[in-house]
Amino acid sequence: MTRVNEFVSSPLSDPVVESVLSPASGGGDFSTLQSTFNGTDERFPAPTSSTAYMCMSAWITLDAGATSRVALCQNQSNTTTWFALGNTSGGVLYADVSNQFATVRRYAPATAVGDVRGAGRKHVVGTWDGSANAIRLWVNGTEYPQTISTGTPNLTTPSHAWVGCYSYNGTTQLFWPGEIDQVVLYFSPDADGLWGQTEVNELYGGGYTINPASITTAASHGYNMGEGASGGASSLTIPDVIGATNITGTNMTQDDNVVAA
Repeated sequence: MTRVNEFVSSPLSDPVVESVLSPASGGGDFSTLQSTFNGTDERFPAPTSSTAYMCMSAWITLDAGATSRVALCQNQSNTTTWFALGNTSGGVLYADVSNQFATVRRYAPATAVGDVRGAGRKHVVGTWDGSANAIRLWVNGTEYPQTISTGTPNLTTPSHAWVGCYSYNGTTQLFWPGEIDQVVLYFSPDADGLWGQTEVNELYGGGYTINPASITTAASHGYNMGEGASGGASSLTIPDVIGATNITGTNMTQDDNVVAA
């Protein structure tokens, strides 16, 4: 499939990429089917909420040779402030909240996790506490506190969200080249409701439990990405197995459902 070139006009910046060791092993069972994204134009608009407290989780694979991309994103007013889970050009996974003036980022250094491009499945979780300007990141059940901070991005009222890309100034870009599955989005009413290690352990270590008992179902959404039905020549609809907001892909069809290796 065609891959877009490295995106250069986005304010997303890479942290210093450390030397690469072998990647960490996976956790729970991979599901039978997931959705694969072409890295060019395939994506799903996703639900969001006007809250300053957000959690996102997914199992992902990233194609070998991929440049900086985004798997999950919440945008404020579909403009230039976002909360994203993605990778740097060196294959380092990160969670960040950023705009063109400020960035708060946690990242999983290559010395700990390795270059994830072409390295099999990874489980990624990010949480954002907008009241404290605090972000957390877990990869395969382990929290990584490495931080880049250049100010206060002030993401408090997201209004647009994406699976498979992010949006900058209203334009979707940084399309994900690889697989995404078991997407969970949660919008907490306060900081106390944000996920911690207990919830991450259940999401990562519980096989494919998309909605562990410790995660509040209110204001949550969950998507088994390979279990959708085609809604036409260029659409794929995925049911919400936690909430009530199904998502329909752009340029996604049932051909984008793949059997796990």
